[in-house]
Amino acid sequence: MDASDRDLLTTFARNRDEDAFRELVRRHLRMVFATARRLLEDSHQAEEIAQTVFQMLAEKAAAIDDDQPLAGWLYHTTRHHALHRVRSEGRRRQREQIAAAMNASIDSNAPDPDLVNELENAFTELDSVERNALVLRFFEDRKLSDVGRELGVSEEAARKRVTRALDRLREIFGRKGITATTGAITAVLVGQASIGVPSSLGAAITTTVLGGAGLAAAATTTSALTAHTTATTMNLLNLKTAAAVIAAAAVTGTSTYLVKEREADKLRSDYQSLNDTKAKLADEQKQTLAAVQLRDDQIDQLKKEVAELPRLRGEVDRLNRQLAEMADLRKQNEELKGSIAKAQNQARQQVDQARETAIAQEKEAEKQAAIRRLDDVRQLGLAMIMHADANGGWFPTTSEFAEMLRDGKVSLSGLKPDNVALLYQGRIQDISEPSKTIVTQQIDYSSNLDGQKISRAYGFADGHSEIHSASNLQELTAWENQHIIPPELQSRRQ
Repeated sequence: MDASDRDLLTTFARNRDEDAFRELVRRHLRMVFATARRLLEDSHQAEEIAQTVFQMLAEKAAAIDDDQPLAGWLYHTTRHHALHRVRSEGRRRQREQIAAAMNASIDSNAPDPDLVNELENAFTELDSVERNALVLRFFEDRKLSDVGRELGVSEEAARKRVTRALDRLREIFGRKGITATTGAITAVLVGQASIGVPSSLGAAITTTVLGGAGLAAAATTTSALTAHTTATTMNLLNLKTAAAVIAAAAVTGTSTYLVKEREADKLRSDYQSLNDTKAKLADEQKQTLAAVQLRDDQIDQLKKEVAELPRLRGEVDRLNRQLAEMADLRKQNEELKGSIAKAQNQARQQVDQARETAIAQEKEAEKQAAIRRLDDVRQLGLAMIMHADANGGWFPTTSEFAEMLRDGKVSLSGLKPDNVALLYQGRIQDISEPSKTIVTQQIDYSSNLDGQKISRAYGFADGHSEIHSASNLQELTAWENQHIIPPELQSRRQ
C-alpha cells in the first residue's frame, strides 16, 4: 500500500526527505495548478502560485494540523493566494478573462459556464468536511478508498460524504438561481481535474524548494574540507619545526647532551615501572583484605542461621498446618460453588419456563385480539355490502356509517367504534377488484409482541378481512395506497 499524505509529510518534516517531498508534489500539483488557473488570468500566474504554495508546504510541514487532510490545506492555501492576486488586479476583469478563455476552449456540449464561474464561491459555503471530500475525489481524481484513508474513514463513509457534498452544491447553485443536476455538477468537477499541468513545473518546484538544503550541505562540506586542509598544513609545519630543532642540535655539537637525555629517559621509565608494580601490589592487598572480611562475614551469617534453625522449624510446622487447613477450606469452597451453580441453574430454568409461559400467553392474547379485529372489520364489510344491496348498490356515506356504529347495528368486540374508518362511499359496481379494494380499516395500528412490526385490520369489498403487517408506518401506508380507491375517483350520490 502506498504511503498516505500524512506519512509522507511526516517523513519530510523529520528528515527533509527529498523523495517524500517529490511524491507530495506529484500527487497534488494538478489540483493546486487547476485551482489557481480557475481564479487567475493565465497559466504563468498559476505556475507562480503553485511555486509559492509548495514553498510554504516545505516551510510549514511540521506545523500542519494532523486532523486536516493535506489536500484540504493545499486547496485552502492556493485559493487564498490566488484570490489575493485577483483582488489586487480587479476581480471582475479576471472573471471575464477566465470566462472568455474557457468559452474559447469548449464546444456546444460543455457544461453551463455559470456553474464554472460560481464554482469557487459555492465551495466557500461548504463546510471543511464536505470541501475536503470533493477536493480529494474530483480535483485530485482519487479513488474512494484513497479518499477514505486520507479522511480517516471507511470507503463507504467516504462515498456518503461525497454524495452529501454534491447535494449541498446543488442546493447552493439553486439559491443562486442556477438550475443544475448532480450529474452536471459532477461533470464540471471532473473537467477541472483534467486541466493540463506544464510538464516541467513539478521538477522546477522540487528543485527550487529543495535547492536551499543542497546549498547548505555544500557549504558544510566546504567548511569541513577547509578545516581538514588547515589541520594538515599545521601538522606539516610542526614536523618541519621538529626537524629544524634536531638539525640545529647536530650542528652545535650537543651530542653529549643527547646521550645524557637517553639515560635520563631510561631512569624515568624504570621509575614508572616500579610505581606501576607498587600500585598493582596495593590493589592485590586490598582485594585480599576484602576477601578475608567477606569470609568472616559469611561465617558470622552462618552462625546466626544455625541459631535460627529451631525457630524456623517451628515456623515451617505452623505453615504446613495452615496449608492443610487452606486445602480443606478450598475443598469446601468448591463444594459450595457447585451447590450455588446448581441452584442458579435451577432458578434460571424456572425463570426461562416462566418467561416462555408469559410469552406464550401474550402471543395467544395477541392472536385472539387479532382474531377479534378481523371479525369486527369483516362484520363491518358485510354490513356495508348488505347496505349496498338495499340501496341500489351504494355503500353507506360517512354519516350513515357513523349511525350504523352508533345504533349498534354491528357488534364490535375487538375494536372501538371510533377506531374504525370508512374508506369507500361509492357504488359496488364501480369496484373492479373487490377482493383487492379496502372499504374499511382499523384507524390506529397494533405493534407485534417483539416490537419489530406494526399491523392493521382491513375489510375488503368482497366481504373478507385481512391483517397486514409492515416494518414501519410509511411502508404500511404505501401498501394501503395500492388497495384503496381515492375519494376523488369515487362516485357520489346525486
